[in-house]
Amino acid sequence: MRKFINIGVAGVERRLPLYQVDEDTFEAVFTVFNDVELTKAAATELLDRVPAFDCILTEETQGVPLAYEMTRQAGLPRYIVARKQAKAHMDDVVAMQMEGTEDVPLDVRKLYLSQEDAAFIKGKRVLLVDDCVLYGSTMYALNELVEALGGYTTGKATIMVQEDASLFPDLVSLVSLPVYTADQVADLPMAPIGQDRVADLDGEADYE
Repeated sequence: MRKFINIGVAGVERRLPLYQVDEDTFEAVFTVFNDVELTKAAATELLDRVPAFDCILTEETQGVPLAYEMTRQAGLPRYIVARKQAKAHMDDVVAMQMEGTEDVPLDVRKLYLSQEDAAFIKGKRVLLVDDCVLYGSTMYALNELVEALGGYTTGKATIMVQEDASLFPDLVSLVSLPVYTADQVADLPMAPIGQDRVADLDGEADYE
C-alpha cells in the first residue's frame, strides 16, 4: 500500500504514488511509459497550445514517448533524441554540459547528439519536449544545445511540472504537481501499488 494523489491530464485520470525524498518532503512520481491513452491525450492538448515548430528535441528516455506522439500527430517525419551517454555508433558526437546536476554521476551529466542530428537542427524552429520537469536542468541543457547548433528554440512543452521547479516563461505544461509535507501526506488515501488507471479510481481528480 502507498499514499497517492489523483490527477487529471487532458481528460485522462490517473493515480500517482507519493515517495518520501527527505524527512518532511514527499513528491508524486510520474512516468509516461506504457500509458498510450495518456500519451496520446497529452500530445493532442500540448499541440493545441505550443507555437509552430519544425522539429521536436527531447532527451532519453522519459521524453521519447511524448516526443514521438507529438511528432506523429503533427505530421512531421522525424524527431531528435539527445542521449545521456555517447554510443559507439555516434561518430563525432556533439555534447552539452547539464547544469545543476551535482547529484548525477559524471558520465551522465552531458547530453549527446550525432553529427547527423546536429546538422538536422541547424536553422530549424525546435520545440523542446519532456514528460515531466522537476528542476529545469534538462530543458536548460536542451536549449543551450539548440542555440549552439544554430537552431531556434520556439517553445518548451511538458505534461507535468513540479510546483517549485525553475520555470521558463515559454514552458507549456498541463499539470502542476504539488510537493507535500509529512503532515499533508498523513491525510491522503492509500492504495495498492500498481493501481493507477481510470478503472482503479474511486473519486475525482485532485489536480488538473
